[in-house]
Amino acid sequence: MSLDLLNDLINSAKDNNLVQSFVKELGEFLEKSASKKSYLEQLQEDKKVTTKYRDKMYVERNNILNNYAKETAGKGTMYYIYSKKSGKDDSFNLCVCEEGKSHDIIEVEEKDLPNGAKVDSALRMKDGKYIIDNEATQEISKKVEEMANNLLEEQAQELEQYRIEGHIYEVGEKGIDRVWLYDITNGDEEGVQGIEEIDFPKELLDEVEEGSKVIYKNGSYQI
Repeated sequence: MSLDLLNDLINSAKDNNLVQSFVKELGEFLEKSASKKSYLEQLQEDKKVTTKYRDKMYVERNNILNNYAKETAGKGTMYYIYSKKSGKDDSFNLCVCEEGKSHDIIEVEEKDLPNGAKVDSALRMKDGKYIIDNEATQEISKKVEEMANNLLEEQAQELEQYRIEGHIYEVGEKGIDRVWLYDITNGDEEGVQGIEEIDFPKELLDEVEEGSKVIYKNGSYQI
């Protein structure tokens, strides 16, 4: 939907109950859809992330959660909504933000959570009910975003260091939008350094197979 069309609908809604109802339902749908994915999941859809750095992000997020929960232990046990229950739009998966417990999964139905609770919300318990800890949610979100951006920079630097002018690489495995490359310039002995290349040319990706050889020349991979 174009912005102009959306703006026209919003302006029309002032005088049209039907359009006003549609705009309201659209807003609720978009909000509900957005609540299904975590910041890190959305980041990985928007930007290419290697398996190594994807895993690093989740480990670091876990550390952020446990450290913050420990620092604010006086406010009670902290819970974190990390995903929607697979196949069930009316349930969330929560974890306990404590060392040794963070891998325990707690399934909670949406009706048992406070209004506004969504993926990436931090919660506490009060009078036997979950409440949103807005301060914790905001602080954790900032820390996670900063961490993810730092790791993306680290990933970019690592990939750039691996791309060496004139070096020959062998394709070890091919994914939908990436390849696993092994630098065989100095021989094909076991233990040769490999990397998950996420910026492989699309037109080349369709041509190579496992075992194909490519050369990095003039700033790009070539056959």
